[in-house]
Amino acid sequence: MSPRAERGADSRYARWLSDQLPILVSAGVLSEEAAERLCDYYGPVDTGRKRRFALTVCSIFGALSIGLGIILLLAHNWEGISRPVRVVLALLPMVVAQALVGWTIMRRRDSLPWREGTATFLTLAIAAAIALVSQTYHTSGPSDMSNFLLSWMLLSVPLVYLVGATVPALIYLAGITAWAGYVQSDAGPSIIFWPLALVIVPHFWLLIKENPHGIRTTALSWALSVCLPIAVGITLWEIMFEGPLPSLTFVVYSSLFTVLYLAGSAELGAAEQPSRWQRPLQMTGAGGIVVLSFILTFWGTWEPYVRHRDLSWGQLREAAFIPHYVLAAAILGVALWLIISTALRRQTARLFLGIIPVLAAVGCVVHAIGIHATSLPDDMTKRLALIPTIMFNMYLLVLGVATMLAGTRTGSIPKINAGMIVLIALLVARFFDSEMSFTARGVAFIVLGIWFLATNLVFIRRRGEVR
Repeated sequence: MSPRAERGADSRYARWLSDQLPILVSAGVLSEEAAERLCDYYGPVDTGRKRRFALTVCSIFGALSIGLGIILLLAHNWEGISRPVRVVLALLPMVVAQALVGWTIMRRRDSLPWREGTATFLTLAIAAAIALVSQTYHTSGPSDMSNFLLSWMLLSVPLVYLVGATVPALIYLAGITAWAGYVQSDAGPSIIFWPLALVIVPHFWLLIKENPHGIRTTALSWALSVCLPIAVGITLWEIMFEGPLPSLTFVVYSSLFTVLYLAGSAELGAAEQPSRWQRPLQMTGAGGIVVLSFILTFWGTWEPYVRHRDLSWGQLREAAFIPHYVLAAAILGVALWLIISTALRRQTARLFLGIIPVLAAVGCVVHAIGIHATSLPDDMTKRLALIPTIMFNMYLLVLGVATMLAGTRTGSIPKINAGMIVLIALLVARFFDSEMSFTARGVAFIVLGIWFLATNLVFIRRRGEVR
């Protein structure tokens, strides 16, 4: 192992140092021998990384532009072309794309730009071929968007492993999420989204082993961070939003955000310290936890209500809903396992942010008692509804103060601002809930603004950024 790897040096700083060494040598600050020893100590800098990244991005966008351009040209002249010619024109881009993918596998296997570009082109060509042939012969494929999406995704996903490309994986995740939405709108088996999503897991794991915070790993992590919360709402719609216990939604989503946050907080053996945009799971999970907690601070969110529901407890006991309950229990189980693991490692800060599923479960139980215990008087029901509201108000209050104090200890202005934003949002929400006069609210907002600006100015001056 090189000295650089042993010391966990960040390649960003190594590249910066490599750029600075010639300047320091010319200024007489360092001798050439000292500069060479520093280079040897930190190891060689990969100067071609940016070039390869630029080539990969250009190849992807070039393939997208070519594929979309072909589709537009064919669509514009489609009505005046005979059926046999239509079939040839529909299949020709796919045949060309397949030939390019085959050539890439044989001759350019080590070239990431070629792999990503040709795989993206073939993915779009498959979609065009399915749509155009189906439209020509009036089959049921394109008329049913869910069938079209599913066919396209199943035919495209092998490229992820045959070529080792990530863009088809991103398209696949977006496609099966959209497919689940169309299927759910027709009361179909949208729960199949999850077995389909598991197809991407081996590729994601290989990317993590290769480079946990590389551009491809980060892009796929962002796609998962966006698609998974959407898919949970789609696939568990019946038991969460239409079931007799709507507050189950809070338990499931709080568990999901906890899983994203705690899983994204794992080091995964990375030698470099990632930036915020390279931690999408952690950022999405933390953001989701804070936003959901803020929503649960309002009394109206927990207020027991009775409304017409398409599903009853008897209907929800049917065998068709067993996969839904298994999925909800799996999300909660993974969240609890991560919480226990975090507690055993004594990571207090992460544990406090990830404890929200427990709080949501308590609130869900209280909410259920308020809805179904019809023998309770109305005032008792309101008091029960206030318990989870007060609980989440206190949770956000402690979270905001703790984040701000942590930023104060480490001198991190982003942490200080994040803590103050949480506190200000909480106070603003309570101002609108209370009977305070407009004058009192205005004065309070001015004081909060001065506090926010003064705190930032003090810490910026301490860091020497303002003289």
